[in-house]
Formats: sequence, C-alpha cells, structure tokens
Amino acid sequence: MSLSLYILGAGGSYPPPGYAGPSLLVEAPDYRLLLDCGDSCAARLEEAGFDPCDVDAVYVSHRHADHWSGLVQLLSSRGARGCPRLEVIAHRNVAVELLRLLEPLVPGNAEVSPRILGDEEPLRPGVLEASLFRVRHQVPTYGVSIREGGEGLLAYTADTAYDEGLAESLRGHLVVVADSTLPPSGESERAAMFHMSVRQAWRLAVEHAGADSVVAFHLSPESLEYARRSRLPGLLVPGEGLKMTL
Repeated sequence: MSLSLYILGAGGSYPPPGYAGPSLLVEAPDYRLLLDCGDSCAARLEEAGFDPCDVDAVYVSHRHADHWSGLVQLLSSRGARGCPRLEVIAHRNVAVELLRLLEPLVPGNAEVSPRILGDEEPLRPGVLEASLFRVRHQVPTYGVSIREGGEGLLAYTADTAYDEGLAESLRGHLVVVADSTLPPSGESERAAMFHMSVRQAWRLAVEHAGADSVVAFHLSPESLEYARRSRLPGLLVPGEGLKMTL
C-alpha cells in the first residue's frame, strides 16, 4: 500500500505566523483520512489540491478546540458542494463531549456520521491498519498508529507530555508526528505536564522508539525557532503543505 502524508497545519494553540492549526491528511488508495482538523484546515486542504468532498473521515484526538475547530469550516464547504455525509471518528472517552460541542456548530446543509471507538477497536477496518493508543494530556487524548502487514508506517502522538512509556506505542514506525510545543526552556514549566519540547519529542521517537524520522508538530513560535536551529538527526521541521510518501 502506498501511503501519503500531508502536513496541512503544524501549529499549536498559538501557532507561528503562517501556520494553520493541527491537521494531517493521510491518503491511502481510495481513502482519505484527516487526523485532527484545526483552524484553516479546509483552506489548506484545497491549497494541497483536494476538494473538501475528497475527505472520507476525520479522526479527532481530543476535545480541545484547536484540534477540531476547522471542522466547522470543512463542513460548511462540504455542505455548499453537496458532499456526502462526513464520518467523524473519536474514542468513546472523547466522543460524547466532542459531539456536544460540535452539534450546535454543524451547518444545516452538512451531515455528520459519528463513529465512536472503544478500547482495542481498529480505527478503520479493511482500509487502514490503524489503531489508537492513550497518551498523557490534561483531557482524554488518543494517538494513532498506522501499519501495513505489521510494519509501522506512521504514528501520531497528538498532544502529550513526555513519557518514555509511550515508546512502546511508537516503536517500529518509520515516521512519528510528535507534539513539539515547548522550547527546551519549557521542559521544567507547568506546561510540560501536558506537552513535549522539540528535544523531548526527538528523544522519545528516535532514541527510544527507533523511528527513522520525527516531524515536529503542534509548534509554537518559540519551539519552531528552536527546531529550525537544532541539528537533531532525523528531525523534520515542516513548512505548511509538506508531503511525505511512506
């Protein structure tokens, strides 16, 4: 299976200038899945050459608005074009609150089909070998592992604090897209209870999990500046619109 990854938005809750909110597009044969859908997701999707109707499903990692606010724009675009119902996927510990927040914001000309996952339930049977894993954040949050024939292709941490125990969920993946919100100076601050620094993301994904590459994600202006200056082997600092083929 050929898998393409598009970084539509690599910014965090206060993104660097020119960066959109967190959103990844995973393109497999005959199936396109968004991992989170932050602000400006719909516009960045079209800039990457996709129609809003091309998206089959959106997975939302947790209920913090910076990870799903772009759904409102995406649904508006889909409704205007007469797109079919959009599947919105979340773990059951996320879905109830997420759907409550989203319901009054769904445009009247758009349709949503919720899909609520339990523990150990695959994200998309028959299309992607994708499963969820719990990470450490201030609200229930779940990362995603995508494999083919047992080989790890892509792991997405979503928002998480540094936890060497997560290495087992990330181990064996070619690419890890990892929370890199904090500059190294923030590793001792309260925010480190919920997010990683660029250096911690690299250590977890490359040193402990053995990934070939780690994509710095959920960037702040300060962490982007550090990432650009660093010389960590295997660290990729995405500009908006980065495409990778796995």
